[in-house]
Amino acid sequence: MATMRCPHCGSPVRIRGQRWECGWCGDSGYLASLPSEQDAPGVELTFTLEFQCQEPEEKEPDLAAHLEQGPNYEGLD
Repeated sequence: MATMRCPHCGSPVRIRGQRWECGWCGDSGYLASLPSEQDAPGVELTFTLEFQCQEPEEKEPDLAAHLEQGPNYEGLD
């Protein structure tokens, strides 16, 4: 089911009988007053995404190796 939107602010409208009411801006009217989907202009969006992945120059130290070494308390006297 398609959501009908207020022609004034674009918020979803409530349908009550043959009338619609916008809870956001308070606009209202008869269902026949809403523009049909055929009257609405078509919108086409096109996105282009380009990216490159590169290997890091220096490999980060292995966390497991640091955990195996245990804590370093030197200089904490």
